[in-house]
Amino acid sequence: MAKAILGKAAIRRASHEGTSCHSDDMESMVQEGETIMATAAANKTASAAKRRYKLWMMFIVLFMGWAGYTLFGQMQQQKATYSKLTTVESGIEETRAETERLKREIERLNDPEYISQIATKQQGMVKEGEQQIFSD
Repeated sequence: MAKAILGKAAIRRASHEGTSCHSDDMESMVQEGETIMATAAANKTASAAKRRYKLWMMFIVLFMGWAGYTLFGQMQQQKATYSKLTTVESGIEETRAETERLKREIERLNDPEYISQIATKQQGMVKEGEQQIFSD
């Protein structure tokens, strides 16, 4: 870029060499060269800023994509875990109910009257002096 700027200045200088050079012309050429170089530097800075902006935006987009993907995966995992938890909790409730039923059964089996009822109904046993009546 600098060579192109210097080349333009050289062309202008050559075109002015054929004529009489004034110091004002030389100063204007120097100022014009400085302006061109400043414009080139500003364009270079602007293009670097655009490049940094594009890179930054690409990074943000990639990060947001990764965050969305991770969030979606975690939501699916949470749903599966909640399903397992519900299944286990219902199993625990069934087990508690069965435990309570068995505890009541144990208490009833410790009662002699209940044992005699079971013996009569299930085994057909009767006490001495009693007769069992069958009904269809």
